[in-house]
Amino acid sequence: MTTYTVQLYTPLGVLLDDISAFSAMSWSRVVNDVGVLTLTYPGTLPALYTQPNNLIVVYRTAYGVTSLLTDTAWVLAAVRQTLDDSGSVMTELTAYSGNYLLSSRGVAYQTRSTQSTKSGAADNLIKELVRENLGSSATDTARTLSNLTVQANTSQGQSIDIVAGWRDDLLIVCQECAEASTDAGTYIAFDVVYQGGTWELRTYANQLGIDRRIPGGVAPLLLGPQYGNVIGIDYVQDWSANITAAYALGEGAGSRRRVQTALDTARIASSPYARREGFFDAANAVTNNQVLRVARAALRASRPRQTFQARIVETPSTRYGVDWGWGDYVTIAAFDVTVNARIDAVSASVSQGNESIDAWVRVE
Repeated sequence: MTTYTVQLYTPLGVLLDDISAFSAMSWSRVVNDVGVLTLTYPGTLPALYTQPNNLIVVYRTAYGVTSLLTDTAWVLAAVRQTLDDSGSVMTELTAYSGNYLLSSRGVAYQTRSTQSTKSGAADNLIKELVRENLGSSATDTARTLSNLTVQANTSQGQSIDIVAGWRDDLLIVCQECAEASTDAGTYIAFDVVYQGGTWELRTYANQLGIDRRIPGGVAPLLLGPQYGNVIGIDYVQDWSANITAAYALGEGAGSRRRVQTALDTARIASSPYARREGFFDAANAVTNNQVLRVARAALRASRPRQTFQARIVETPSTRYGVDWGWGDYVTIAAFDVTVNARIDAVSASVSQGNESIDAWVRVE
């Protein structure tokens, strides 16, 4: 049996109450995005409990293991009260995971300042952006969130360039950094985790969770329809957006415009029809090398896409929180293809003590 313990805190971390007596719960988490928690209660709750930015901390106990639900707390963002025709009152709380804090800031620096124009390992740039707009390095100290820390740089991502002056959503800029590294060959994830009253921005290379690939993983897990642990498989090979010759157009006009080209010669040589050209804006780049990096990044991002999605089914050997978890890296076999995939999205619903888990894997 799976049980949930739900605790409610003030924004400053003072415990208000145990609110585990919910009638329904749902939660979802997506890597590099904001998770959503919804709790429904019969009747009304005290006004103190429904104040904006209260923190909800959820512990899940299953198969003898108790853990903080997906390593986050949830920031209360909305309260809904309803009265139906029979006179029954219901109160619904909606709260968001730690990454929601990133969306509370933009990149509030001039274009081409050191805080907005950066080059380096993608994971380091994500951390620098958070430090400078939400953390201890913000030049305007009123923007600093005092109980947020940032993990030390680890330089695990691909080297990328960003120009992000006066961008209005720090979360989106961090997502773009992670995507650029992934397109270049190194998967980067990030998350704002909760640690008993404090938050920490962390980055992860290759997977957010545990490496369960076969072979080589520390806790191997093989998924496939033949094992009865996945359904709803969707396997797509897509060449429709393929670009093999990328032209990046930098600053300047006419013959003085900076133009750099990146070619995938192997793909171009594979067919008489394989040369497909694309033109990409690099107006914010100030050197030929920076323009060339834009062309190369566009070429990588325009490669043929292979997507492999499937829904995980819980079995005695695929138990959520024990045999696999959100953000894990697993191996899946179907359609005579074996691929490595990440569990990037998990959602659950709980009602009358019954839990239903949905999870999707995404191919690398």
